[in-house]
Amino acid sequence: MYKIFLVQTVFFCDVTFLFCGGFRNFIVAEAVKQIDFSGIANVAQKHERTIMKKNNNTDMRNIKNRVNLFFMTLFFCLVLIDAAQAKDGIETAGEILHLALPASAAGLTLVFKDREGFVQLSEAGTLTLGVTYGMKYAIDVRRPNGGDHSFPSAHTSTSFATAEFIRGRYGWSYGIPAYVVASFVGYSRVKSKQHHTCDVIAGAVIGMGSGYLFTTPYNGWQIQPLVGSSFYGIGLSCGF
Repeated sequence: MYKIFLVQTVFFCDVTFLFCGGFRNFIVAEAVKQIDFSGIANVAQKHERTIMKKNNNTDMRNIKNRVNLFFMTLFFCLVLIDAAQAKDGIETAGEILHLALPASAAGLTLVFKDREGFVQLSEAGTLTLGVTYGMKYAIDVRRPNGGDHSFPSAHTSTSFATAEFIRGRYGWSYGIPAYVVASFVGYSRVKSKQHHTCDVIAGAVIGMGSGYLFTTPYNGWQIQPLVGSSFYGIGLSCGF
């Protein structure tokens, strides 16, 4: 009797175990059926595309930064190559302002964090010097001091290209002082007998044309000086 009861108990436990195991497997199978594996795959694909897009954007920014740095370095190298030895006070002042003006324009792009303006400045400067030196060697005019390649004036063309960029990008409040400086640079070239008046005029036209061609107005916040009959101050403006 005891043996029969033991066998029945073992048999009952085995049946119960099999039933519970089968029911558990059924529950797991049904749960697996309810999982949307296609949705999980779509999420994974979207996440992967997002990561790839971020990497591509980072690569593009790095490429743009390198291109901008190249153009700006080229611009300043060409300006420095063109700089002549100063012989008097006016010529010395012209040389200094001729270098300070594009440096100031580049500084403005850094102050405003204006990457697009930085590119426009470098493009305008590169085109200006390309046209200027192309004409210098195509039209070999003797300088008043006896030198070669007088027409047009590179000092004047780069100065006016920078002035036009500053005016077109940041407005007349910055443009007027820039044009005053550029005009003095042109005057110093004639006064020091480095160029004829027509060389300076041609350089100014080339520079203004190049600056106008590449420059668009800046739409961010700008700081402008305010001067009245009884007050001084600064103003903020923003274009949209």
